[in-house]
Amino acid sequence: MKTAITLLLIGLMTSATAYAESYLCLADASTGIRSANGKVLGTTQMDIEEQRFLLSDNNGELSLKIFGTEPPLLDKCKSEYFCEYSDGYRGTFTRQTNNFFTIFFTVIVSNERIAVVSQGKCSTI
Repeated sequence: MKTAITLLLIGLMTSATAYAESYLCLADASTGIRSANGKVLGTTQMDIEEQRFLLSDNNGELSLKIFGTEPPLLDKCKSEYFCEYSDGYRGTFTRQTNNFFTIFFTVIVSNERIAVVSQGKCSTI
């Protein structure tokens, strides 16, 4: 009986701590490259207030979301240091051990494609 309880507790602790830390990542700078119909239209400054990301556990898998939104922006995280999208290319996220991050992703706004690059710091929450 003691063995069964001990194994159960070890199993619960292991699964609960697999991705125990979540990170809130805030951009310090963000820019975009606008394009349409295969032509570059120019660059644009992105609002860094909108460049807030949450790296957290999503049903046992890490994912990266734009803070306050669903579904994940990048749902295939190989670790807490690298994420991408599982169904085609949407972007990539990297976080260094000093918590500095870089993210690249694309969005469509008014028939324009914007390639967004943001950098900043992540904090454990």
